[in-house]
Amino acid sequence: MSPSGHSLTRRWGEGLNPIQRRKPIEEPRRRDKGRLAIVLALLFGCAIILLLGCASTPDASSASPLGDFEIVALTAPRRMCPGPEGEDVMFFGRDCQLQLVLLLGPMLAQRIEAPAEFEAEIGGLRFKFSRISERDYLLRLNSSSLTTIFDTGPAKVAVFYNGPGGNEEVMGHRITLSVVTLPPPKPANLRLLNKSRDGFSLAWDNGNGNVKEYLAQKWDSGEWQNVGSPQESSPVEIAGRAQGRFRILAIDCASNGSASDELILEDRFVRFTAKACSVNRDRAYVAAVGLVNDDFVKECCGIVMASDPSQNRVELMAIVRREMHGINRPGIALTPRDEAKFVSEGGKWCVAVSGEIDREYFDNWCKRIRAPG
Repeated sequence: MSPSGHSLTRRWGEGLNPIQRRKPIEEPRRRDKGRLAIVLALLFGCAIILLLGCASTPDASSASPLGDFEIVALTAPRRMCPGPEGEDVMFFGRDCQLQLVLLLGPMLAQRIEAPAEFEAEIGGLRFKFSRISERDYLLRLNSSSLTTIFDTGPAKVAVFYNGPGGNEEVMGHRITLSVVTLPPPKPANLRLLNKSRDGFSLAWDNGNGNVKEYLAQKWDSGEWQNVGSPQESSPVEIAGRAQGRFRILAIDCASNGSASDELILEDRFVRFTAKACSVNRDRAYVAAVGLVNDDFVKECCGIVMASDPSQNRVELMAIVRREMHGINRPGIALTPRDEAKFVSEGGKWCVAVSGEIDREYFDNWCKRIRAPG
């Protein structure tokens, strides 16, 4: 007991200011927070280091100096075609002088050591490049010497580097080559599919080869000329008359062509066209139709008179004109009113109207007509 009667032993915290009383409680918390901050900082730093390390790790193929090169073909290819692996294939003629230039990039130029040799491998055969400048190497080949290589299809051009130590390294490939091969199979069984007043269609049997497109051609002015649009398969629509010599040309990617047998078509239609003018469009159209019908009447009379000259021509023309508009009219196909083209000339509307009918049918129809007596 103290002189004042109080115990010398007091409870912990008595007589202390508020800060001193809270210190034993808050101090461990501050130490924990400090440790947590240090751990988070370390983790954040490690994450940054890992991210930077991943970002700075180059791709092996792009960072390799051996991949810093290009190959350029000085000989212009006949055609560039899609290859089996999605790469373009350069097709060359069988007897052309093939020239390939190897262009070294700056990374590869610094990497190589003299004396350095570069070789191209095509279809298992090796060919050496000749140096023409500090970074350029040239390879000359005759495509005929590669024919046996390309018989099995296109071949990639792989490049190899031989350093002074004799160690060979593969640089990779850049282009794929091939030579013009056998032409595609020719289209067979060319035939007339259908015909109309505006045109006709040709059909054929497709071959089993690699055909890029089919072209319809007509013999005109001493040469075969393309008609219609290129097609991937049969048939093809052709505008105009079904008359003349026609063929179908199969074209492959390398511009090789195989032609079908010719198809000779004879125009089996009787056609007439007449023009009329009037202040009114409808009147102009009706007048043009009347002129066309008159031409058919004359043509029909000529057919009848050729088989029976004893016919009275005047009476015959009257009968034919009446039959043309009767129940058994021949069915001449005329230019429809909404498809006719009207042109203004001298204050009037002018229009040209055409009519056509199958010749064999028209001949038979006319031969049934007879004048009385």
